[in-house]
Amino acid sequence: TFKSIAGAMGVVAIAGKAWDVVKDSMSGAINRFDTLNKYPVVMKALNYSTKDVARSTAILSKGIDGLPTSLQDVTSVAQQLAPLTGSATKASKSALALNNAFLASGASVADTSRGLQQYTQMLSTGKVDLMSYRTLMETMPIALRKVANSFGFTGKSAEQDLYKALQSGQITVDQLNDRFIKLNGGVNGFAQLAKKNSEGIGTSFANLKNAVVKNLANMLSAIDNGFKQAGFGSIAQVLDNMKGSINSAFQVIGPVVTNATVVILNFVKVVGGALKSAFSNDIFRTAVVGILGFVGAVMAAHKVISIFTTLRTAIVGLSVITKAGNLAMAFSEAMSTLAKTSKIAGGAMKVFSAVASLGPWGIIAVA
Repeated sequence: TFKSIAGAMGVVAIAGKAWDVVKDSMSGAINRFDTLNKYPVVMKALNYSTKDVARSTAILSKGIDGLPTSLQDVTSVAQQLAPLTGSATKASKSALALNNAFLASGASVADTSRGLQQYTQMLSTGKVDLMSYRTLMETMPIALRKVANSFGFTGKSAEQDLYKALQSGQITVDQLNDRFIKLNGGVNGFAQLAKKNSEGIGTSFANLKNAVVKNLANMLSAIDNGFKQAGFGSIAQVLDNMKGSINSAFQVIGPVVTNATVVILNFVKVVGGALKSAFSNDIFRTAVVGILGFVGAVMAAHKVISIFTTLRTAIVGLSVITKAGNLAMAFSEAMSTLAKTSKIAGGAMKVFSAVASLGPWGIIAVA
């Protein structure tokens, strides 16, 4: 029935949209998969323990759930902070706290990048300068106010009082970082505020895409484990091994393509020479001129027949109207039709004269 057909078409359309989402998310899934595999390698190379790195990875993956933040971005921040905090676990907590502090304050991607750069500089030097602190005030005003209040500074000058305490050494940069981590959790913490402030249709779509990316990455991990257990190595190793086969195949194809190109070009050369010789022959040229002339005559005759058909219609119309007794109206209508017809005829003659003046070789060029 029509209803069942319509339902089937709807299911197909939904399936098509779902497949489009999967295709669009595949690149993100591969990036997430690579991040999950490279991050432990990089951190272990920096002499962080396997346990520390594993815990760090779990914290990052869980911490961004429900937020419009990619694992690649927050992992990159954690890698930058690790040497400054002393452990991969603390670096992950710091990265999440900062990410949530920026989101809670409604910072844009550009503002987040700018604020993070200044915060990292503060951690690396252990000092707070006015430019860095002003950047934090601009990019995370809500979070910075909560941090200042947690240290006992209140009122309109809370942020300025916190800055003075940081400059004087009353509060160290490490203590500031620990306070960000502490305020990230709990009721109305940065994590909770970040989710509330990120609510909306755009964020919901981003979260849906992130969910697809996450699960596709999990599928890739499962496939990768299957390859390893079957003795093929990882997916990356299998792809690297295929590179040699592809190179060998193209080395074989190369000479074949070269030979085929030579054959095709020689054929074109022969055909071109034959056509050139044919057009230099008087008999062939005369035959072409005759054919083109005949085609032109047929086209002109068709136009003339069309003109006479229009004239006949005008005359018949005049006769009919005359019999009805309205001679004046009949004459006017007929003259109007004849005037239009004469214009058509005149236009047709101009076109025919122009074509005829070109000559047969002109007609070939136009064609």
